[in-house]
Amino acid sequence: MRQQIRREVENESHETFADAGVADVRHLLPVVQGLIEHEPGFHYLLQDPGQVIVAGNMLHLRPVPGERWLAWSHRLPKEINQDIVYGIGYRLDDGGYYFVGMDASPLTHLQRALWTTILWGIAGFGLIGVAGGLFLSNLILKWIETISRTARSIMQGDMSRRIPLRGTDDETV
Repeated sequence: MRQQIRREVENESHETFADAGVADVRHLLPVVQGLIEHEPGFHYLLQDPGQVIVAGNMLHLRPVPGERWLAWSHRLPKEINQDIVYGIGYRLDDGGYYFVGMDASPLTHLQRALWTTILWGIAGFGLIGVAGGLFLSNLILKWIETISRTARSIMQGDMSRRIPLRGTDDETV
């Protein structure tokens, strides 16, 4: 899923640069404005060389090129957009900055669900193991207590006592 999100973001950024023709703010501006209207699933940010937002549906970002994981979406309005975002930032030829990202919260939800399942599985198997261990130890301790009582009776002189067999035709208990 992580690779799928990465591929989609890379494809979106490559298409943006291909549509603009030149990797600068002036050529990217109309493309990004069109994408904001027609691609609601993506996060876009175009900043000029002075780090002023020129276009986009995100708040200001430090111009860091390369892959980025944002702890919250930086999408407007901030109060209702608390999703995790994966994106890629690009330093433009004219010193501007372009960022394209995608909501990665399904990935975090999947990871959380997977860890929850693993933890519940460990707890369930642990509980079954403890219950099974208690049951078997109780069964074995009862059998040992039966043997011990029989042995004490024999030591006290009751030679008619025998350790009961379990019907396995085995002389060992």
